[in-house]
Formats: sequence, structure tokens, C-alpha cells
Amino acid sequence: EDPGGLSPPYTSRPPHYHTHTHTTSHLLVSREGQESSNSAASRVLSALCCSLVLILHGHKQNLALLEVCCVLIFAGQFQSERGAQDHLFWYQLSPQSQLSVFMRIVPDGDLQRLGDITEFSEMQWTKADILIQRSIQELLFSLALQIILRATALAANSTVAVDDISITRECGITYKSPSGTYKKTAECDFETDTCGWFETAHADAFDWIRSSQSVLPPDFQKQAPPQDHTYNKSEGYFMFILKNSSSISQVAQLRSPRFSQSGSDCTMSFWYYNYGHSVGAAEMQLFTDGLKEPTVLWRVYYNQGNQWIKAFIQLGRLSQPFQLSLNKVSLGFYDGVSAIDDITFENCALPPPAESCEGPDSFWCRDTKACIDHLYLCDLVDNCGDGSDEDNCTPELQCNFENGLCKWQQDTDDDFDWTRNQGPTSTLNTGPMKDHTLGSIKGHYLFIESSEPQVFQNRAVLISPVFNATFAHGNNSCLFRFHYHMFGKHIYALMVFQRILSNTRGHLLWYKFGNQGNRWIRQTLYITSSEPFQLSLNKVSLGFYDGVSAIDDITFENCALPPPAESCEGPDSFWCRDTKACIDHLYLCDLVDNCGDGSDEDNCTMRVCNFEDGNLCEWYQSAAVMAAAASGQAPNTFRWGLGKGTSIHPGEENHRPSTDHTMATKEGWYLYADSSNGEFGHMADMTTPMISLTGPKCKLVFWNHMNGATVGSLQVFIKAGNVTSELWAQSGSHGAQWNRAEVFLGIRSNFKVVFRARRGVSYVGDVAVDDISFEDCSPLLIPEKHCTFEEFTCANKYCIPKDNLCDFVNDCADDSDENPNICSTSTGRCDFEFDLCDWEQNQNDDFNWNLRTGRTPNTGTGPIADHTLQGPSGHYIFIKSSFPQLPGQKARVSSPIISRRSKDCKIIFYYHMCGVSIGSLTVYQMSASNQEKVIFNLTGDQGNFWKREMLPLDGNEDFQVTFEGRVGKGLKGDIALDDIVFNKECLPSPKFLPQESTALPPTGSCLVGYLECQNGKCYRPEQSCNFIDDCGDNTDENECGISCTFEEGICGWQNSLADSFDWILGVSSPQRFRPPTDHTLGNSTGHFLYLEATPIGRRGEKAHLKSSKWKESSTACVLSFWYYICSKATRYIQVLIKTDNGLSKVWSAPGNYSGQWREAKLHLGKLRNFEVIFEGIRANDLGGGAAIDDIEYRNCSTMGEDPGACPALTDFVCWNKKCIESHLVCDYKADCEDLSDEADCSQYVSIPGSCNFETLDQDWTIPCGFIQISSDNFNWNIGNRFVTGQRGPDADHTPGNIPFLTSVTISQPQFPICKMGICVCLSLCVPLIFVHLKVKTDIMPTPL
Repeated sequence: EDPGGLSPPYTSRPPHYHTHTHTTSHLLVSREGQESSNSAASRVLSALCCSLVLILHGHKQNLALLEVCCVLIFAGQFQSERGAQDHLFWYQLSPQSQLSVFMRIVPDGDLQRLGDITEFSEMQWTKADILIQRSIQELLFSLALQIILRATALAANSTVAVDDISITRECGITYKSPSGTYKKTAECDFETDTCGWFETAHADAFDWIRSSQSVLPPDFQKQAPPQDHTYNKSEGYFMFILKNSSSISQVAQLRSPRFSQSGSDCTMSFWYYNYGHSVGAAEMQLFTDGLKEPTVLWRVYYNQGNQWIKAFIQLGRLSQPFQLSLNKVSLGFYDGVSAIDDITFENCALPPPAESCEGPDSFWCRDTKACIDHLYLCDLVDNCGDGSDEDNCTPELQCNFENGLCKWQQDTDDDFDWTRNQGPTSTLNTGPMKDHTLGSIKGHYLFIESSEPQVFQNRAVLISPVFNATFAHGNNSCLFRFHYHMFGKHIYALMVFQRILSNTRGHLLWYKFGNQGNRWIRQTLYITSSEPFQLSLNKVSLGFYDGVSAIDDITFENCALPPPAESCEGPDSFWCRDTKACIDHLYLCDLVDNCGDGSDEDNCTMRVCNFEDGNLCEWYQSAAVMAAAASGQAPNTFRWGLGKGTSIHPGEENHRPSTDHTMATKEGWYLYADSSNGEFGHMADMTTPMISLTGPKCKLVFWNHMNGATVGSLQVFIKAGNVTSELWAQSGSHGAQWNRAEVFLGIRSNFKVVFRARRGVSYVGDVAVDDISFEDCSPLLIPEKHCTFEEFTCANKYCIPKDNLCDFVNDCADDSDENPNICSTSTGRCDFEFDLCDWEQNQNDDFNWNLRTGRTPNTGTGPIADHTLQGPSGHYIFIKSSFPQLPGQKARVSSPIISRRSKDCKIIFYYHMCGVSIGSLTVYQMSASNQEKVIFNLTGDQGNFWKREMLPLDGNEDFQVTFEGRVGKGLKGDIALDDIVFNKECLPSPKFLPQESTALPPTGSCLVGYLECQNGKCYRPEQSCNFIDDCGDNTDENECGISCTFEEGICGWQNSLADSFDWILGVSSPQRFRPPTDHTLGNSTGHFLYLEATPIGRRGEKAHLKSSKWKESSTACVLSFWYYICSKATRYIQVLIKTDNGLSKVWSAPGNYSGQWREAKLHLGKLRNFEVIFEGIRANDLGGGAAIDDIEYRNCSTMGEDPGACPALTDFVCWNKKCIESHLVCDYKADCEDLSDEADCSQYVSIPGSCNFETLDQDWTIPCGFIQISSDNFNWNIGNRFVTGQRGPDADHTPGNIPFLTSVTISQPQFPICKMGICVCLSLCVPLIFVHLKVKTDIMPTPL
């Protein structure tokens, strides 16, 4: 305020400014709260007048003493590498006033009081000198601070004035460790406070608490360590978990302060306590701005003893603000001690600025002005803190493995390969938790695990490109740098060789043996060579599982690659722009940088797109839309566009994103469909360029924002040729937040992805997307190696984890992992196509799980398709959250009973939980004695996509797995399940296996293994549903869905349990759109099947009528039937055929409905293991008016057929021209009636390991190619019924012979690779073993 402008009442104000004697400005706070300043002062200071309520809440002042309070905040944020700053200003105080000085770390740090001034200055300018002392932690992480002046007026006419504020930098302070050496550290021992660490998961009575043993109540002392780590005393403080409830699914999260960044050498250490039999696991997570998923940095599993243990974490360079979180989860069984103490950060500051940086071995950073060694240039690490040391580098000389192996190659003459990985390895207590480049779960690196089938001294070799001789360009040496990680009990060796001949190993440059700790280590090598050379990274194995070695961030400096090829010939070749490599044209636009310079992906769909800098990443709208917008002819067209928070107009704040997802700032870009244009129902499409090929794991991940009262919908389509398929959809408001979505793509070729936004009824609600990425989309690369014991070998020789076997996903890319011959024996395996398989609804719950196709009835919740087929015809089960269900009610479905003898048993399933009113999904393991154990629990919205979950199972009793869905509070709470499978290690309980009858059959009844016809004859189960009347009275065919007039029932045809309406057996009823007569009798009393009309329904709902599974049909097989569709019909009919290869439509009713019976004839031809399905579809909301009658199979029996071709190319043709599946050949059981499938098996039994034990020599192992295991208790022996008597089988399995094998354990030293016969046809090697177990009825058989 200018003193010259004061009016008489303000006599207590300073008569003049401090700086000069003529009129100028200073800042003044009076009792009335008036203030003013000139423009110069306003650039320095800003005044914020606080209400009484805010001050009381924030600073806990005494209400009686406080009348007026005004806070002055310095607008600038001060940063310094120094340890202290001097804050200097001049002030005047009138009586009954006070001036306080505070400091805080921005943006939300606690206030730190620096001083209070209460002395009456007699209205004279008085100098105040305040020392601002910064903590080591604040210095190391370069945290910004604010200075706050608080004036308190306690009486009328009180005045506080300040002028001439300055902040000076004093001498830097060094921080010494107890040993006296220079060491930049930040420590927290929790003795005085929590150092800014805080609990984030409140209200569950399972929280991190600061305390000491001495101050805890006796009831809680067992949950805390007896002493702290700092002083080893009971009075010492620490953070520990206090559990004060037994509720399920409790979470304790200890979150750190927010750090702005860290330097490249930053490390963290702490001491932890994890003691108790049920203490569980804990992990330290890293949360980084711009990355939604946390990165796990450290884990501890279970009881570590009654002691403090030190943990070490390598943070490295983190350029974005970040926080750390120490997490612990309890499922209601927590009992132990979890604590942390003495957290220390070391070397986390960026290098300090330098006044100059001279010398050839130094580099002066552009912005930070730090001086670093030239060895750190172009090493893929931001050592400067501004990225300038990584500018102007040669990409061909660097590889961080984020997009593959770059120019490095796997050696074909080694024993196994390096594997590219993200995040932690699959083996505990070995390998890195994150990569070195990004320091997060998103980064990639290469690693080697030494477990089976690797043995001692097996090698994995990675070979560099060829480099020019170092003397060719005047260089004395080439600089080679890399980072390695060697952590685990059984690490052997990592070596670097240099060679000048491609067929040699070369000479050893460097090696490292043994465990080097859980950290990335930098290594620099100087290379000289007078000839062109290559380097190789060699990992040598010890053959143990806990020996993982990894490499990352390989760089070269002062090295030169030879000039590229001059041309690339051929129409099917592509010449890479920079690397000049030739690649096949098929590899263009496949979301993989095959060239190494990205040129094969130019003008293609970008693998990751965040729309920053206004870049659309090649996504485009139709030319017509863009032309109309550009010409101004249709300025209000509903279309996609780029936007950001700063461009939001008034009134759009509540239905358009205020920040993007990538940067979470108003300046960040995103893609949105502007609902202020267009009309209700208008659509806008955004499309990718053509994508040539994707792999089996490919998925599209993106973030969407849909908020507003009338927001429309967002859909994702796949367009291949003229076929467009919907894969994902979401409608309605989902809150003012970004939500993650995931769309499984899998193996596809030559397709486009389309985002379609549909406008709502008004402008209140824009659809926005951001951070679109295609993940794991690389086409399969078949390795030149054998799969490990923990892997399954696909028919194409690709290796997949055994846990992915039979999980309804084509992981092999050739469906060999889902082969019915392999998967048909899996316990509890169910895709819910038409029924619940072996799963059963519980009788003691409130309602049932429902089978469903397509969308669920409620909008804004549930999937749009199943997981198996990913289409509208696929089935899943779900719980409906709307009427008649009530909140809190539950539905349960249970598995078959699993044997307690199962080892390494796991269950795999897919779940979908999307909606604002989602209740909970809980998985129980139910023992035979009805003991429940919670093994999985989720509540609330989990995202609008199918998620895979795998759970381990074990127990001392036989058990079942039960899925419980609980209804939430609202309509949008549907929970769905699909594709449930137990792995091969899960054995069915013998108590529930079919038992052979021990009683002698009565006279005239059938033998064991046969079924009885109605006329008394017998037939084998495999003779049913084969179009042959083996009984003579059609008993074996009656329930198969046979030819039928429907006059005496439905002949074995079955309605699907998944549908909301059915095919009904009935007679004429014109009032209900049924036919006036049937077709068989031509009168009103004749029967037919019709689609029922229901009072409530949705357009597109379906009803399925299916036959049983037919064994095989002839080449001439024809299906005929009569159908009726009235002129007012609201239904139409299709016929589907389901085989092991999927579902296909073979007929659809034509559109001209005349209200008459019409005949349809379908040539089925040669099929095996197939079902016929009649599908009725609602055309309107009610339905009715469609019927079928007189279904007939003609010429479908294979009896006497001379086929021109078998159902499958791999089939075996018997001498009598019958076809059988190839895996039935030479299985010691005649499947051909003429025995030809067992006639010549020499090519099979000659393979080592094949044996029928037809030898009298007791040393049978030599001719059979087996060995006895010496470490077991006794041996297998040749036996027969004369040797074993009543203890063994009555006869052997081999036709016409008697020897067989008895006792326990045999093994082959190495099973050979199949190279002939069946293995060529199927590309699968299948051992067939026939087993006979005979025990007393009260003894459990020993599993084989």
C-alpha cells in the first residue's frame, strides 16, 4: 500500500516505505483486511486472505485469541542444491499483532514453523533474518518449497506490514556419515514422526501405525516387534501393522511422500520384520506418474524369523514424480508381526551444477549444467537429468530390448535361448523385478533361467552384429557397455567373447561368476580389433531353478557398423530405410519393428498412441467426414477430434475430461467425440490402417472417459474384408474418471480396428479415449530349442506354459493346446456352451447362476459376448443383479469333487465384473467335511473385459471349488464366469468315479461295459448316435436327436439351458401365430415344435434346439425338415453345425414368409463328432410365428459306405474302407472291424519306449528301452495271471497274450522325438499306456 494515500483513521500504519524516502509501495495488512500493491510487487507476492474456519482447521489456533488472520504466500517455488537459504525481510508491528513465518514442501506438505515475531516495533522498520534449513531428504529429491508469512491481528486497528523481501543462497552444507566420509543420504527412523509416510487404506482396522513397544496396550503388544531397530530398545519407534478386526480382505498400504525424481544411482534400504506362522507376504511397490500399474520392487514371503532383516532396493533414474508403497493384504487369517524401520535413501540427487566443464573426458549438461564423464554419454541412462547426454546418439548402436532384440541374434548352435521379459521372472528369489531402462513393470530385458531341461554347462549365446575393425576409422578402441543382473543361489557364469570368425567362440573378454546381488550392475569394456568382429554374450547354466541372469541396455560408442546392402530385389521384399535390411513383405504393418529402424511400420498402426503433441498416430476418419468438416458444408457433424483440458468451454466441465490420462494434466491430449455436434444416434468412426498379422496373445488396451447425464456409447469393432464384428461395447455414464478397457484380439490377419462413438440424446456427455496400445501382438517366433519340463510343445514346436493348456485360448496359434484328445479328460472343464457340464447349482443359496448368450439384460453392465467364441452365439454363466434378486443375496455353483491326492492342482477361469453396482465374487475351497476356505475375493467394478485368474488348490481332504456371486446395490451389477478348467494335476475323487459292479449279472443281462436295449439285446456305448440301429429297436439312437415327427415326443432333441425362451412342443393356435395345422398329419391336432411368444424379451435373443453328438455321418448324409414362418412373424430360423473345430452356420430361412410349410434340405456330408442346432432368433421384442416339423436324416449311416474321403486328412482307412481317427491306430485295441488298425505296428513299436511286454526274459528293460529307477523301493516285473493269481488282472491288454508289467516306477532316460507315423500326421507325440489297478474296496488305490 502507498502510505501517501492513507486516510486519517489508519494512523497506525507505517508513515513511509522502508527502501526509499519517497512514495513507493510495501505490503500491509490492516484490521480491516485491505491491501494493495503495484505491479512490481505483485510479481513477487500474492496475498491470500483465509477464513477463520480454515486457519482453525489447518493450524489448531485458539479461537479466543484469533479475530483476523491473513496468509501471504510467495508465488514462486524455490529449489536449491544447497542445504540452507537465508530469508530476509523488513517488518513493522503495531501492538496486539503477530507475524509468523512458515515453510512447506509443495504441493501439499505440512507447515513447518520457522519463527514468530511478536515484539512491538514502535512502528519502525525492523530487519528479520530467518534461516531456512532444508532436510537431507528434501535436498536429495529436489523438492520445491514455499515461504508463508502469517499476520494475526488481535485488536481493532492492529497492523502488520512487510517490505523488501529477499531470499539469499548461503554456503552449501555437506552431510557426513558417522564415519566422516561424504555421503548424500536421507534417513527416517520414525523416532519423532512418520517422515511423511502415511496409511492409504483406512477404515478396515488393518493399518500401518507409528509406535513403540513400550507405549502399546498389552492387547496389541504381540503384533509389534519387542524393540526397534535404530536403538534396539522397547522405547524406540517404528511403523507396524495393527490389526483390530477379523474381516475378510484387509489391506495395509504405507505410502511414502511424493518425490519429484531420482538420480541414476539412487538406492533405498530399510529394515523389516515379518514374523509369525500366518504373517503372509509383503511387497514394496513403485507408483510413477503417467503409469497406472504399480511396479513391484521387493517382496518377502511368509515367516522370516523373530528378527530385523535388511532389505535393499535399486531405484535408479526416475524422471517422473513417484511414490513408494509398502503393501500387505490379509484374507482374514493374519497373525504375526509386520514392521519397518530405518528407511534410508542414498545417492538419489542429480549431479550438482558446475560453473564450467572442461576437458575431453567431460560433458556439460545442457539444462542442469552438471558435469559428467563422457563414458556416460549415449548409454540409455539419463545421467544429466535433462536427457541431453542421450541426444544425438546412434540408434543402431543401442538396444534396450523394448522392441525386440534389435540387431542382436540368438545363436543356433547353443543349448537354449535368451528370453525377453517384463517385470519379475516366474521363479521366486531370483532374477530382476524390473528392467533397467524404464525401471518399471513396462520395461523389457533379456534373461536366462537355469532350471530344467537345462543341465550343468548348457549355454545360451546372444550374438552382436558385425562391427568394422576399430583401426579402420582411426579409433583406438570401441566402447561396449551393458548392465547385468545375476541374482540367485545357483548362478554360474556370464561371459563376453570377441570373435573374428563366425564359426568360433573367439577369445574371452570378460566373465563374472556367482551371485552378484539383487541389483543391476554396469559394465564397460574397451575393444580393439584389426579385423571386423562380433561379440557374444554367453550364459552358462548350473542346471538349478534358482539361477536367473539378465542383461539390459547394451550400447556401443566409437564403434562402426559396415555399410548396408545397396538394393533389395524381389516383389515380396521390403528394403528398410536406415538399416537397409531386406525383410519379407508379410512383416509390414504387423506391430513389430522388424527392420530395427521402424520403417516397416511407417504409415501403419502405431503400437502405442497417447495423442501427445496432437498426433493421431495414423488413426483416421472417413474421407467424407473430413472433407465435409474442412469445406464447412457440415460444421456440426458428430466426429472425433483431439482435445485437452485447456480447450474446455464453459458448461463442458462435467462431461468432458479436464485432464488427459497420459500426463494427468490439462495440457495433455486425448481423442474425443464432441457431443455438442450432431443428433441423437449419430455415429463417428475412428479406424486404424490395415494390420497385417497378430499373435495369439494380442490384445488392445485403452483408457476411456464416459461421463454425463446423456452420454451415448462406445464400441470396438474388427473389420476384415466385408465382415465387421463387435468385440467390446460400453454405454452410459461411468463417472468423471479414466477407466481401463481391454479387448482380446488373438490371431488375426489383414484387419482394421474401429472405435465407434454413438451420440446420446443431448450434448451432455462426450466419449473420450486415450493411451491406446496393442500389447503382446508379435506373431509367434518358433524357437530353435526344446521346450522345458514346465512347458507344452505345440504342434508347430512353439513352447507355452503348461498352465495355458486346455484353457480355451489358442496359445499355440495352431489349436494344438486345445486338442480335444488332450483336453477331453480335464476335470471340470466347461465353456458353458448349452449347459453347466459337471458343475452343479447349490441348493442352499438364494438363486441360481444363469446361462447366457450375447449381452446381459441390464445395460451398463455385463459382457457383450462370451470369452470362448467372443461372439453373440457363445455362452457363459452370470448372476443378474435386477429383480427378483435383492442386494446381498448369493448364488453358488460347485465343481466336481477333487481328490486330496492331487499335487500342484490349479483352477483357471475367466470372470467379468463391470458396473457401478457390482457386488462380490468369492471362490471357496470346500472340504469333504464342509470346511470353507476363501481362496479368492473381489468386490466392485473390475473393468469392462474378461480377466483370467489362476488359483492353486491343495488340501488334506477331498474338496470342491465353489463360486459365489453376491448381488450389489443397484441394477448395474451383473457378474459373469466362463471357461473354467482344472489343470491335468487335478484328479477326480475316486469316491465319485464310476464304479465297476462286483455282483454277477443276472441271466439275460449285459456284461460290464455294455448297455441293454429295450428288446433285451446289448450294445456298446460307442455304438449309440452313429445312425445305425444296432439294437434292432432303435434304443441306441432314440435319445440322440433323431428323425422326428414330434407326434410322440421330441426324440432326444434338447433345449439349451442358456436361453431365455425355448422351442415348445405343441399344436395349432392361430391366436398365437402358430401354424393352423402340423405338417405330418395336416390337421390341428398334429404336433410340431414352435418358438414360444413371451411377454417380455429383447430383440436378438436366441433359442437353441440341439441334437446329441453324432459319431460320424456318411458322405451322402442329408438333413431335411419342414419350417413355418407366418407373415406376421417376429422370429426367424437358422441351422448351425458344431464340431470340434467350432460353430458354423449352414442354413438361414429366406426372407419371403408366406405362412405355409416349406421344406429345407441340407447336405451334411462327411462329419465326425458333430451336433445339429436349430437357432431361433427374436426379430422384435415379443416374438412368435415360427415352427419346425418332420426332421429327417437321410443316407447318413456309414454302413456299407465306400467313402471318397475321410472326415479328416489324418484319418486311417481300414481295409473295409471305414475311417477311424489316427490316434486309435496300434493302440492294442481293434477299432477297425477287420482288425487292420492293429495289423502292422512295427513302425510304432520299434520306437524306443514302445512295449507290449510279450517276452519271457525277466530283463525286459533292454528290448523295451526302459530303465529301472534305483532310488525307489522295488522294481517293475513281467507278470501274468499264473504269477499274480487273484492279485492281478485276469488277462493282459494285448490281444491274445498274457504277460503284463507289475509294481511301481519306470522311466526313460530321454524320450525320443516322434518322426514317423502318427506323429507326422498330428505333429504331436502321444504315449498310450493301459493301466490296471486292483485293490481291496476299503483301500485307496495308489495313484499312477
